Amino acid sequence: MTHSSPLPPQRQPGQEIKTAASPAGATALSGRVFHLMSAKYHPVIPENLDPMTTGLSLCGPEAGKRAGELRAKCPVPVVADIAAYTRHLASRQAPLQYPPEPDGALFTLGFYDDLRARGVTVAATPTGYITGGDTPALKAARNMIREIGRRDVAALFPVDVAFLRKDAVDQLIAILQPTGVPIALVLGGQYNPTDRYADIVGNLRRVCREVPQLGVWRTDMITGFDCMAHGAMFTGVGASTTLRHAPPPDEATQHGNGSGRPSVLVPELWGYFRGDTLARRWANAEPLSCGCAVCKGHRLDRFDSSDPEIRAEALEHNVAAWSLFWAQMRPMTLAQRQAWLIDQVQRAAKAYPAENERIQQPGAFQPGETLKRMAKLAELLPASH
Repeated sequence: MTHSSPLPPQRQPGQEIKTAASPAGATALSGRVFHLMSAKYHPVIPENLDPMTTGLSLCGPEAGKRAGELRAKCPVPVVADIAAYTRHLASRQAPLQYPPEPDGALFTLGFYDDLRARGVTVAATPTGYITGGDTPALKAARNMIREIGRRDVAALFPVDVAFLRKDAVDQLIAILQPTGVPIALVLGGQYNPTDRYADIVGNLRRVCREVPQLGVWRTDMITGFDCMAHGAMFTGVGASTTLRHAPPPDEATQHGNGSGRPSVLVPELWGYFRGDTLARRWANAEPLSCGCAVCKGHRLDRFDSSDPEIRAEALEHNVAAWSLFWAQMRPMTLAQRQAWLIDQVQRAAKAYPAENERIQQPGAFQPGETLKRMAKLAELLPASH
């Protein structure tokens, strides 16, 4: 299916999109980077969430309950994502997977009333995982979401990354365009989905340009910020490796941390590394330090522990570190964001071999495929960029 509509004009940061959708959900989501946390435990609100530019999402079956516990002291918009896509496949007959009510009956529209009563700002639809090529399930999810008719809903589309291939992306765009509410797009697959195919980065940018009110959800900093530079209305960065990926629910997760050590964002490298990995790499060299509000110049090898306090500090560092980047990027026009991000990506790509040489360990730090592809795309741009 060929999508021949002309490209819409690029949106400026925070600009409202005029559609038939209610503005309530869009207003709460627009121009924000959300911090995604597991609702399984008792999450602590990171101190560095800016009430004006960021948000919080609780993910998992307990999202509503935990949101109710936190909402009174939470200074940012809260999105509840029960993450049905981690447990259920979508089908044409049942694209949305509503949980049971206390009496055993299935929630339908009362699901959203329940979350709102708990203080949730925006409820994500309980959409199942949409496998590659299952356009009937994708269309059924779109149609069912359009029938909800609420102002406080984000349409969650967890699609296998195969939908971003060049032979499928036209159809994905055509199906999503008339959804009518803000869209949280989750790219599904093992490991980092944007690493899998060479054409994913460019095609994802196109989706962000052409689909109104779209945000990329459950991702990492580099992909989320790249989308925000190419027209995405919001994004959601996961607090942990698990929350930055969405493998199919019928497959065992192949990218879990497993060590109990936290995942640590290294700002110079625009990448995440396990705390014990950083400690080993820098065992015989001066570790890199961080100037975020949490680290205050301290070394980044201090997270080699499964202690809950250390893990919590690593999480606070991650939020504080990407918040510094977001504070720089957010006020820019889309063209300025793209130029700024090109500079950051190119700096990070060069930082890997430089860091390996500094610590005298060839190949110790390796950039991810997504960063390498973004750097390669930047090299292909005209010199004026």
